[in-house]
Amino acid sequence: MPKNRPPRKDLRQKRHSRPAAVRDKHLSAGIIANFDDNGNANNGLVAFEAHCWRRVRKAFDWTYKMSSLKLTLGILAAGLLLSGCVETATYEATNTSAFKQRDKELLAKIRYENVQPPENFRRAIVEFQRKEAPGSIVVDSDNHFLYFVLNDGKAIRYGITVGEEAMAWSGIAKIGSMAEWPPWHPTKSEIERLGVPTFVAPGPDNPMGSRALYLYSGGKDTLFRIHGTNQPEYIGSSISSGCIRMTNEDVIDLYNRVKMGTIVVVLAPHHGDSPFGSSSHMALGGNSNYGTVQ
Repeated sequence: MPKNRPPRKDLRQKRHSRPAAVRDKHLSAGIIANFDDNGNANNGLVAFEAHCWRRVRKAFDWTYKMSSLKLTLGILAAGLLLSGCVETATYEATNTSAFKQRDKELLAKIRYENVQPPENFRRAIVEFQRKEAPGSIVVDSDNHFLYFVLNDGKAIRYGITVGEEAMAWSGIAKIGSMAEWPPWHPTKSEIERLGVPTFVAPGPDNPMGSRALYLYSGGKDTLFRIHGTNQPEYIGSSISSGCIRMTNEDVIDLYNRVKMGTIVVVLAPHHGDSPFGSSSHMALGGNSNYGTVQ
């Protein structure tokens, strides 16, 4: 072989890198893009498999996107449903025009700090889903609320202070007596426990506050009352004495709405489900899960 013969060129086609879009187009059309070491076209199967894989991947991506969309829509729907269950409240300012002259005079002489309860314990008109009749009172000690039931599924909600569980009373009662700026006659146990005198005269410093509603059951005084307080900072709390306390302004408002014989339902501890999910079904003069009132 002559020495000056040009060297033999490698006739095998070299691989070239193509843009993904071009490469995909060729593969999807079934065009052979590579050769084996012997120059034989063997990548038709590879092209077909790649084409199938891309179709599977696209289908998977579409399924994933649809699943994500469904999940997002589900979350939004759940949020809308939950927002429909959230209690809405229309807060009411105290209407001092309903106060009597004596109320104005005595409230002007208070020596305690007349702090405002937290917003969620301020007087408000709310949705009410229980079955008590309009004009009745429901006390939810667990959540520190007292409800005066209105018509059309509404109630006036007041924040309250309640007794500790061991001191609390629950059941169904009637208002058996009512008093404006009542004196306080502590019980024997209160005198021993609290070290208070046997009698406290009416006035702005009296723990009974501006009004008192005395609860009776079976024709007897239960010794529990709904009354005002000279400690408004405890509204929304549970403290030692077992009576139901309201701000002096709120108890005046409630006092003006009720009457002798008004039904009062005090829910037992750990049964505070108001205003949703009521298990009671009580109406004036009807049946009740709590028994009867005389």
